[in-house]
Amino acid sequence: MRYLKAIRNLKIINAALIIIIAALIVMIVMQYSGNYPKGSDVYGHLFKANVLYNSINSGDIYPLYTDLWYNGQQLFRYWPPMAHYVLALMQFIEGGNILNAYVLFIGLSFIIGGSGWLIFGIIEDRIALGAIIAVMYFFLPDNMRVCFSEGNVPRIFITALIPYVFLIVWQIIYYKRKKYIIPLVLLMCVIIFTHIMIAAMIGIGTFLFCLIYSLANKEYKYSVYTILSMALCFAIMGIELVPGLIGGMASMDSEAAIANMAGWSEKASISLNPFLRIKGEMDLYYFGASILFTAFLGFLLCSKEINAGFIAAALIFFGTTKAFVPIVKLLPLKQAFWMERFTPIAYCLLFISLMMWKKSKKIFIYFLVILIAMDCIPSLKFFEFDKDKIVTAQQGVINNEQRYLLKEGRAITENRFALMDLSTYGAFPSYIMSENYDDAVKYVFGWAHWGSSTLHNIVMINTAFEKGYYEYMFDRLLELGSDTVLIKKNLLKEKDFKKLNDSAAKLNYSLVLENENGYLYKLGYHGTFGTISSYNNIAIGSTSDYISFIYPDFKKGKSININDYNYEELKNYKRIYLSGFTYSNRNEAEKMIDKLGRSGVMIYIDMNGVPVNRTTGIRSFLGIDAFDITFSRHYPEITYKGRNIIPKRFEDESAEWNTVYLGNLKNVYSYADFNGKKLDCIGTGENENIYFIGFNLLYHDIETFDDSIRYIIDDIFECDGSILPKRELVRLDVDYKKDEIIINSYYDNVNTNIAFQDNFRSLKNIKTDNNLIIVDKGTTKLRIVYSYFKTGLIVTVIGIILEIVVLILFIKDNTNDECEEKF
Repeated sequence: MRYLKAIRNLKIINAALIIIIAALIVMIVMQYSGNYPKGSDVYGHLFKANVLYNSINSGDIYPLYTDLWYNGQQLFRYWPPMAHYVLALMQFIEGGNILNAYVLFIGLSFIIGGSGWLIFGIIEDRIALGAIIAVMYFFLPDNMRVCFSEGNVPRIFITALIPYVFLIVWQIIYYKRKKYIIPLVLLMCVIIFTHIMIAAMIGIGTFLFCLIYSLANKEYKYSVYTILSMALCFAIMGIELVPGLIGGMASMDSEAAIANMAGWSEKASISLNPFLRIKGEMDLYYFGASILFTAFLGFLLCSKEINAGFIAAALIFFGTTKAFVPIVKLLPLKQAFWMERFTPIAYCLLFISLMMWKKSKKIFIYFLVILIAMDCIPSLKFFEFDKDKIVTAQQGVINNEQRYLLKEGRAITENRFALMDLSTYGAFPSYIMSENYDDAVKYVFGWAHWGSSTLHNIVMINTAFEKGYYEYMFDRLLELGSDTVLIKKNLLKEKDFKKLNDSAAKLNYSLVLENENGYLYKLGYHGTFGTISSYNNIAIGSTSDYISFIYPDFKKGKSININDYNYEELKNYKRIYLSGFTYSNRNEAEKMIDKLGRSGVMIYIDMNGVPVNRTTGIRSFLGIDAFDITFSRHYPEITYKGRNIIPKRFEDESAEWNTVYLGNLKNVYSYADFNGKKLDCIGTGENENIYFIGFNLLYHDIETFDDSIRYIIDDIFECDGSILPKRELVRLDVDYKKDEIIINSYYDNVNTNIAFQDNFRSLKNIKTDNNLIIVDKGTTKLRIVYSYFKTGLIVTVIGIILEIVVLILFIKDNTNDECEEKF
């Protein structure tokens, strides 16, 4: 007996050594290949860990705010920092080197994830199988893709923890071991503190697994308590969860959520095709043909007592396919069904059932394991490197920094840096601007835009750059405080350099450096600054500020609701453009707009997004109606003030142009004959200073640069596109301290180029304009508080109380427990 125990212990030691050696090999390859850190997101996470590490060193263990991205951002509000704490710990071990810390983090994740399977193998007396799966788990196709194609640090860390979740769940529902419920609760809290959405997916995956198991075995109690205790973990983490949900993923509109879900699915012809990866297409999502094959065999051949994992894995695969997206649209909490992210859950569920398939012959189990291992071999392509050209990670960073002109850009930046690359450089620039934390440069962009207060500003600036509206781009970058602008050269439209350079000069930017990759511009102002701005025109509504591309002197309104404005504040503008607006009181809104028009303000209303009149069921405003119409490929010939105009064809993606024509106009300035019917598209009603516009002409002009349509737009707006907002640059002193920002201004009404955050508190009334804070002369102190602390704390306390109640009920519930131990 003692001899057998010694052999077993030796097996465990050997298995542990195999896992550690495999992890060391991975780390060595990463360290000396020069290809790492690798992945689209990885440098963004290295930035966060670096900020956290340096904040802890300065005595701030949970930084609420960083001024380095997006004109200031709540860095960990929407993305819990557990994985970054681990990465910061690795940075501490590495003496502050974040690049080496990342390598250490990957090795640690390998060992943590593998150890889970080894522990399961020890419990089930299948040590050899557990050791094989432990090593193989890291190299599974989607695990490797997430690790080295995405480089998503929180997902890497959670992938290492998932085996423990299902190991514990199995102990509870199969062996009826109630004591495991406590480590399950603790583990779920850690996972929620790492990634809220992935934690929700683990909950859904566990529910699916327990449901299948319970239906097959007609045992429900343990599954119910397991799911309930896991669900209450979200309440326990309320102090972290509540701020993240308010304004985060929960605030995404349903269309955006559906668009994201469609992007997180793949055709089965791709996700089951191993030859694509053999060819080197490593960034594609690949579920694993061997995984699905094993799941089907397990479903067909093993007993119902243990096949829940096989069934759940197969169902998750079907959920990852494009065909499943229409079903997802019908599900509640659809934001949580980013199905590709369920893949490591499917892997773990399958391996649980495979480990428990003890009635099958060992040779058959090992055949399946070998099959899966062969499917993992293409993953080794992530470790390919030229042994004759070994480049360290640090040297690779230096090379890219110089190649992209980032080093030079960082050196000359005095206020804020902006890179116009449409994210083609990935998260690397976001990291490199603050690699040396003590000499970090504030960056207008970043790599976590959903948590950015300036998200809309950023989207508009990128769109302007993409479409060639360079004056708008430089002007709005100036508004955001950019004194240095780097342009990625190959993204410019053909022959657009002169236009770009002239636009830069108009805003007092000069070209200071150029290489094969970019143009570097510097503002003719030294030091930190704010801006005092004035506009002649205003755009109100969700789609209204696109007019600023053509006429930059249109200011974005503070609200899309007309009733949020008053006559006095609007009468000082020369022109008002309304597009995608709303109102809470239609009569009051119409009266104010009519009064503004009669006072001499020119008003232009895009009828495409006018709210529906609840009384008539027709979209109308000020007595003018809008009726739906669809044009294919192009507009019909348009007549404007007696001149016939043939517009350009629509862009391919807009081949079906859904728009409106107008009714009840008193003065018709433009119309089209369509299928024998006269369709009015521009005109006025009783008030001749209020123009109504149909056909979505302005958006067509923005998309196509259609000179014929621009002629119409210029004529009715009587506006000069070369006129920019008046911006006076003034001195501004800003001092960032722990949880406090002190602003000293020498003028009134100064735009600080600091993004407004809802966790700012001040004794003064905080004013904002276009998501940026406005201050008056003197000192303004902004105190930074923990968002929704009291609400989150209440939820946490309630969650803890309910969880304790559930655990007590579970432990004391002895009904149907005659099979407390199955071995």
